[in-house]
Amino acid sequence: MDIKSSLMLCESINFHDICDIYPIELKDYIRDDDKFNKLYLPYVISKDILTEEYKKYSVFEIIFANDEYMETLFNSLIVFCKTENIKIKTNNNGEPELYFNDNLKSLNKNNFDELADIILLSGGKEKYKAEKIPIFETAEGYECWKKYEEMKEKYSKKQDVSVANIINVAQSGGRSYITEDTIKHWSMWKLMNTYSSNINRDGYDKQYSQYLVTGKTDGIKEHWSELLKVK
Repeated sequence: MDIKSSLMLCESINFHDICDIYPIELKDYIRDDDKFNKLYLPYVISKDILTEEYKKYSVFEIIFANDEYMETLFNSLIVFCKTENIKIKTNNNGEPELYFNDNLKSLNKNNFDELADIILLSGGKEKYKAEKIPIFETAEGYECWKKYEEMKEKYSKKQDVSVANIINVAQSGGRSYITEDTIKHWSMWKLMNTYSSNINRDGYDKQYSQYLVTGKTDGIKEHWSELLKVK
């Protein structure tokens, strides 16, 4: 299962003969980003954000214990796997498993996290991370930390690059122009990868130009081909 090669070629990903994962195309995501962001919710849940009493359960089990989470999961799988033929069965241990179409293998608590990682990768999303608040000896120390966190959040929002700007750099910032008809079928991962490649290549070109003028190689740490490698 070569996930990133499939994403590079905008192809579906066969997930262990359980189901096929179809990354959301940009044209669909941009048309209704609120809808798709909600569909990613079952996959961003991580055990880090669970309280101690729930850490003994898998994320898959947590989802099945909540009707709202379950409904969102099924709605998302219909979209991401492009099928409504999804059946719930119970295994010998009384645990729920999901079967897609006529496939013999199931989606269950043991492989759900891997499927979630692939879906999040294709959509340029990440799991929620629990942030621990430091322990402070004084109230003044806590207030200073809180103000710093507020400033950091405000600054990070200013640094956010809009999807429109990312598309612009991906489309026009490379060695050749990429048409709208091509880009609109990309996944968010493909868009972000192309954007990063163009930024890295541009940075290398500037460093190389400086080298031609000064003869110094200090600014050139990697060849441009290394910067374009998929990570």
